[in-house]
Amino acid sequence: MADFGRNVVAPVLREELRKADDSRRRVLKRTKVLLLREEARLDDRDRARLRSVLDMSQALCTVYEFRMSLQSLWNRTTVSHEKLLASLQDWCMQAEASGIQVLQEFAQSLRGYSVRSVV
Repeated sequence: MADFGRNVVAPVLREELRKADDSRRRVLKRTKVLLLREEARLDDRDRARLRSVLDMSQALCTVYEFRMSLQSLWNRTTVSHEKLLASLQDWCMQAEASGIQVLQEFAQSLRGYSVRSVV
């Protein structure tokens, strides 16, 4: 998940900051930590701030949703290895179809890792 933050969330946020006007840039800078923090660790105020940023940026919203679904996959401890692998491969297919280059690249690297772990 740290790699996801570094290789997907951070570059998308940088691109959004580059395109943003001054007022949006200020809001985006303050929410970087919220984009990476576990949802259970957010209070109501943080959730509201995060939601306003996600409403501002479709790319950040997409990346955040993929982050949450990947986190959910990793947390499934009772699922068999085969089901986990199938879910992960499905996640990778969806991420590769997202249209967000850094997310596509991350999914491709994860797909390679997941296939090797089966062997």
